Amino acid sequence: MLKSPISHCPGPDHAHAVPENLPRLVNCMPCYAAYKRPDSVFVCGNLAYARVVGLARAEDVIGRTAYDMPARSAECAPLSHAQDVKVVAAAKTLDLLGLHPDASGAFKAYWYRKTPVLTSTGEVGGILTSGFDLTSAAMFELARFLFKIPIKTEGKLLLDNGSYLVGLSHAQLPITRREHEVLFFLLRRKRAQTIADMLGITPRTVYKYASVLRDKFAVRTSAELRDVASERGLVHILPPRLFDPRICADLNRR
Repeated sequence: MLKSPISHCPGPDHAHAVPENLPRLVNCMPCYAAYKRPDSVFVCGNLAYARVVGLARAEDVIGRTAYDMPARSAECAPLSHAQDVKVVAAAKTLDLLGLHPDASGAFKAYWYRKTPVLTSTGEVGGILTSGFDLTSAAMFELARFLFKIPIKTEGKLLLDNGSYLVGLSHAQLPITRREHEVLFFLLRRKRAQTIADMLGITPRTVYKYASVLRDKFAVRTSAELRDVASERGLVHILPPRLFDPRICADLNRR
């Protein structure tokens, strides 16, 4: 399985930093990185981040918001700001997969993390954004698969426009990693045999997980399970196992 590249980027779930050290920290990070205030105005960014958003110099990031970037990623500015609001309100890190065009309109895939930076009093003083380019044939296949079902949910502003939350911490439900994987495919109306082949389990095990999920969501049928889970935004929360290139390669063949 492909591990999250963000794990190679410094910074715990709740970063504590002295403001005057932030520009130096951001410039030294071995990934795309930028820091913004709670109101989503950028304070600094490194050269790698500046180039991703269509700017020539790192200092050109300062004072802008996502709406002010020349790259086509600015089309997702409402989404970016909604994510920032969530990070500040919950003081909790968001891990996301972004599927957005670059400045030339070419397909790009990014794994990125938004981390609340806490002040000495424990308040969120800003947001550290860091990320890596994951563009590959496998990510293109994943994007093709995901875009086949544009389902509207209660959290559509946060999750639409090619941005997906990653991992169980966003599910806000007591489901296991394997249940999450099975649910992902059930939401996309995949047959038990197909799900079993994808996950390396038996169809009987898939039926067992489906039954457990119906109990946890307090529904009786698969259709009701899809409806309730979709309304809760789970269709846009990805299991980390999806980043396995072997699974991505089979997504559009079944």
